Amino acid sequence: MDKDKLKLKLRDQVVQRAVQFWKKKIYKAKIVYTEHAMRSRKVLVLR
Repeated sequence: MDKDKLKLKLRDQVVQRAVQFWKKKIYKAKIVYTEHAMRSRKVLVLR
């Protein structure tokens, strides 16, 4: 019983880490994308 609980706990930790990792990645990607979008809009406006 305890072994099963331990396994679940470990799996939860791994999942949490993965989620955090992807959240950061997506967050960074969004920032880069929005900056890029803003720049291209500015370029279009300047033209």
